[in-house]
Amino acid sequence: MNSQHVKDLMSDPGSGTSTPLSRNFAALKEAWGLDAVNNDDESIYDVVSTVKFAQMLGGLGLRYSIAPYTNSGFWVSLISQTNAGLAETDHLVDRVYLQCYDGGAGNNPASWASTLGLKVVPLVWVTNDSKPSQGTTAAQAQSKFENWNSRGGLAGGGYWNDFDIEKNALSYAQYGEVLTSIFP
Repeated sequence: MNSQHVKDLMSDPGSGTSTPLSRNFAALKEAWGLDAVNNDDESIYDVVSTVKFAQMLGGLGLRYSIAPYTNSGFWVSLISQTNAGLAETDHLVDRVYLQCYDGGAGNNPASWASTLGLKVVPLVWVTNDSKPSQGTTAAQAQSKFENWNSRGGLAGGGYWNDFDIEKNALSYAQYGEVLTSIFP
């Protein structure tokens, strides 16, 4: 499901609990034990429909995380409108997975954390064969995460795309050790 589908579905049939979309997410939550849904909108950036979608999910007891790489104004509006009137412990948008690769390669996690008012989890792309220039070895990830962590505003670190670790016979242990050594 992409952002255009969300926009269309929030328009018709809407976000009510009897809609197929709401019932499907309720079923997924029950079957898989989901506790959150992640938004990786990279093109539509429609605040109204996205807030309605996040609130529909919140009504089901799900949190809503985001994975921005650009357009901070959209994400600030989404966070403030979605979390409006909620105690901090009840915020629907409670996690930010910041893309620091490809289109977001120049992102500064501390700046994003300050702009969004939430700690961020920067993501780097592991060594890969699709866009080798975007690949990050475990040693490079260590350096990036240490540097970013020293500036503050982080809630951990992570990787895109773990499939590439498997595909390229890389070491899950090495990449994992980077994260556990910096974010115990």
